Amino acid sequence: MQSKMAVQLLLPHLLATFMRCSEATLGLSVYRDPSCHSAKAINHEVWEVSEHGCCTVNAANTKKYLQYVCVDGGLLELRYAGSGCSGGMIGRASKTRNWWDTMAKGGCTFDDKANTYIKFSSYPPTSIQARASDCNAPPALQLYKYTDNLCTIPSGEEELKKQPSKYEYNGCLDVTITDAEAESSSRAGAKFQCLDGIVTHGTFKDYLYCSGESLRDQMHTWAWLQAYTSGECVPDLRSDQYLKLTSAVPSSWIAHMQTCASAAIARMRPVTNSGCDEPVNSSSVVEWASLAPDGCISVVQTSKTMPRYSQRFRCKGSGDNRRIFLEYFAGSSCKAVLDGSVAGTPEWSFTGWLKWLNGACPSAQDGFQKLDGLSLDNRATILSALASCADEEPDATDGGTAASSASPTDTALVTSTTVSASSYFSSNSTTNPSGLRGGIAQVTNSGTVRYFFSKVAVALTVYASIGSGN
Repeated sequence: MQSKMAVQLLLPHLLATFMRCSEATLGLSVYRDPSCHSAKAINHEVWEVSEHGCCTVNAANTKKYLQYVCVDGGLLELRYAGSGCSGGMIGRASKTRNWWDTMAKGGCTFDDKANTYIKFSSYPPTSIQARASDCNAPPALQLYKYTDNLCTIPSGEEELKKQPSKYEYNGCLDVTITDAEAESSSRAGAKFQCLDGIVTHGTFKDYLYCSGESLRDQMHTWAWLQAYTSGECVPDLRSDQYLKLTSAVPSSWIAHMQTCASAAIARMRPVTNSGCDEPVNSSSVVEWASLAPDGCISVVQTSKTMPRYSQRFRCKGSGDNRRIFLEYFAGSSCKAVLDGSVAGTPEWSFTGWLKWLNGACPSAQDGFQKLDGLSLDNRATILSALASCADEEPDATDGGTAASSASPTDTALVTSTTVSASSYFSSNSTTNPSGLRGGIAQVTNSGTVRYFFSKVAVALTVYASIGSGN
């Protein structure tokens, strides 16, 4: 009897406690800093949260009715026309889990609508999570958008999820996007692919499987993708802002991209000191995707307006006044020439260009980029396409000795190039016939640059054949 009376006395107290946990009126203030210390009181709101999770938000001149729900593992903020979240839905916006987890637990969180921070005056009631309690899976990665290239001034946030699926993973990432510039927060599928050695990035309406036609396609360098997935600050090609993940992307999410890691035939990076030893800025790396026999180079760069173009080295002048310059083309096939207003045209001295082609560090005052990773056979292809830059008699033929008017510059050029070629063949002496090195030396002594170019190309072809066992 006594225990029954105790329960009856305790019941009203428990019910009142439950009601306090499921209903509440609390304030929401806007702050300027991520610690929520410097308040902007003029934006103060009063939230009345019902036991069913409907939030009546009272501001200075407005009133709105909000409720948070979970759909396919993603959080939605629903807005209704009438009190008690009735009268039909009049709007919705996607929210990131980081925002929700912090907001629903009374923490200081970023508000993408005004690029500020918000925090409740007290711990929100559990009822605010009534229809969103199952938004804890799958695992998600948090990403912030910034207005500066050091990623210090946030302007929005995104969330990346790899959805669990009964189907084989096809690289589709479920992305929630919120930022002040967007008309409303959104959710979409993002898929990185390696197509013909180039990183592509498609956006899809289907956020679970990235099916259907891509809404927007972007092109990236491998260097950009590496930096992005590692959590470095990188430019966002969709806007004029920057992106930075709070943690690295799991390797299993991008395992299908590894064929792009070694696809580029060479990479260029800007240098600011004479040692070329400064940290590489991944956003400024330019990748040579392919090289045609005629010397046309297909190029990929991190750019919103011109991510892909082509280029070819050209020669002008004569004797010691020869200069090498780049000619730029739209697309990947050196046909439609771009004028100087679209792409600048750097120039090298003939011998300086050859050293640069061999990977030497250019002097800082030149303002050139350092070339890395270009193989000997690809160098030979480029050199062969510039054979007209050399002085020689028109009747020079393979196997013979051509008369030449080669200048001291020509001789230095040939000697410099042969050092690289001889080093290459010497380092592979196990499969290199002894006569091949002698042939290169003979070409050098002939003093005929064009003859040398063609011999290097032939020697490389023969060597490649021998090395492969053909």
